[in-house]
Amino acid sequence: MVFMNNPAYIDAYEKANQVIKKLPYSGSSMVDTDDVVKIVGEFSKYNIFIYTADFSPLGKDISDCGALTSIISKPQGNKYGEARIYLNAAFDVKFRRFSLVHELGHLMTGKNNFKEGYFFASAHIQYNLTYIKDDGTSGSEAIENEQIANVFALSVLMPKEVFERKMNLDEDTLCATFGVSMEALNSRRIMLRDGR
Repeated sequence: MVFMNNPAYIDAYEKANQVIKKLPYSGSSMVDTDDVVKIVGEFSKYNIFIYTADFSPLGKDISDCGALTSIISKPQGNKYGEARIYLNAAFDVKFRRFSLVHELGHLMTGKNNFKEGYFFASAHIQYNLTYIKDDGTSGSEAIENEQIANVFALSVLMPKEVFERKMNLDEDTLCATFGVSMEALNSRRIMLRDGR
């Protein structure tokens, strides 16, 4: 694997580490997503509001999304903007945790198509980093932006040093420890093989 050499993914990983450094996190429990929301809000200059909602009335294309993000207003000077993240109630807690931090990754990295007054729907490509070609490209800016947010979310939810220390645990215990799915766990392993 060489895709973690992509500068945009390295930037997402480094921004995740900025967040991790500010977290009151010892590695003995899951990362608290409320803390992540606050820290990303400070870095990105957004007041971030989180909701859980039923997406089924919005139609098939949207009801399969993990989250919707809406920018009410963008930051201007010293004034914070406002962002609202809606998590799909149809998904389990592990998926919603990932969806939330993924959306925060869009805000933190600035890699998004957010426009004021519009919703941005994010499918997250099911956390899966294997959609990226071995040369680090994906062929689609939209897919790449999703992967940037995935790198951020995987890095925040499973910080490298803690993840490496716990690698001797069985997969089910690892998933429970970090509050992630098996697919997210496997994607984090791919990143670790690339040294991140």
